[in-house]
Amino acid sequence: MTKAKSIGWGIYVAGFVIWLFGYLSTGHAAAFDWDGAAPSWISRFVPNLEAEFGLALMFASMIPIYWRADGSDRNAGYIAGGGLIKISEGLPWLAYLPSRRF
Repeated sequence: MTKAKSIGWGIYVAGFVIWLFGYLSTGHAAAFDWDGAAPSWISRFVPNLEAEFGLALMFASMIPIYWRADGSDRNAGYIAGGGLIKISEGLPWLAYLPSRRF
């Protein structure tokens, strides 16, 4: 495993721990109005600012994990296009679909 992937997995684990802490605690008010912009089953995953920060770290960890080690940017469009959204952390991206209710 390359050094970048190891760093990416470390960021992912830190993000997951922060998200879990936020999910299980009261925490601060959320920075984004998830209840108004997303279905209730999505807004339950990000109840506060801590959970949002942890989720952002988990998404950011995908860049060093999946970027090519040889320096080519063949995966740049794939990452920017949202092709790396995993089921375990990809549910909140549905909130950004324009005026879509489930």
